[in-house]
Amino acid sequence: MTTAEGSAAAAAEAGVPPEEDYVVREIDVYMTNKLSNLLCMLQYPTRPAWRPLDTSLLNEVRLKPNLQKLEVEYAIKPGPTLNEEGELQVNKFTMTSSSVPCLTNYAVGILRENKGWPSAEQQNDQLHLTPLHTILQMRPSLAYLDEADTARRKEMKEQDATEEGAEVEMHDEQPQALQVTFKKKETQKALQARKQSAAYLMKLEEEESWVKLKLFDNTAPENMAVFDKLVCTNDAAIRWNVSRRQYLDVLAPLPPLDDYLKKQRETLAKQMLSKDELSRLPPGPQVLAILKTGGVVHFSKVRALATNAKTDTLVLKLLQDCAVLIRGCWIVKRCG
Repeated sequence: MTTAEGSAAAAAEAGVPPEEDYVVREIDVYMTNKLSNLLCMLQYPTRPAWRPLDTSLLNEVRLKPNLQKLEVEYAIKPGPTLNEEGELQVNKFTMTSSSVPCLTNYAVGILRENKGWPSAEQQNDQLHLTPLHTILQMRPSLAYLDEADTARRKEMKEQDATEEGAEVEMHDEQPQALQVTFKKKETQKALQARKQSAAYLMKLEEEESWVKLKLFDNTAPENMAVFDKLVCTNDAAIRWNVSRRQYLDVLAPLPPLDDYLKKQRETLAKQMLSKDELSRLPPGPQVLAILKTGGVVHFSKVRALATNAKTDTLVLKLLQDCAVLIRGCWIVKRCG
């Protein structure tokens, strides 16, 4: 039995006519902010769902709280895909995070059904929501390539210095002119630009120390204690200061009128056909195309453009199939 059939059967048992709307299920919604600033969503764009990371190979989890930067280090299991004789020996890999802006409102939800609950304690099902403000995408870090390149350059520089027998020349200290520069006060715009620069962000990242984290199993007591904080214990009703119309606009906001009209014009432009294209259509699609382009069309106009419909009777029959007559004009009733 499908959901629709089950709902119809339930309505029939309750004595409600099937064509009328009725309440299928009531769920009380609770909101809690206990962990709102501590939770984050981790996304793995490079890892499909059927190929998760092996947590048994986890070496370390570290976090920079102020920058919201997370790194997870895994060991590499020896196998046929690991080249043990290669120039660059790697026995671990790191997943590093990048912050992603929230394009909508996210929340972590826990649904508590009323099965097994005393009726006095819980009448309806409960949905407990915790707002989520941080999204991190985890990707493989290639920092080990930079480290290997830096080490190779340093080794080559030391080797060149040894081969050339570089000598350090001692110079007598000579009095030097002291140069003094004056730096004007930084404007607010320049300050914001500097704080957004890559060099400034890299400096902040280098200055903040890593904080090591510990990963707990799903059944660990520490994990269950955090899980309990996702459930709201306050039964106070949320103050509601908006109308139903305002609430609907927040859930599904309407596009601005200018954007709506622009989209309608673009859609209409795509549907418009040239006279040559219109003349090559069969009678049925030809009449439908005329109606979709014109919107509200008089019979005489349809008859003049529908060149492949040989008789007035045929044009009238085709119009009755795809349009309705309102005050002497035909309006399309379907887009198929």
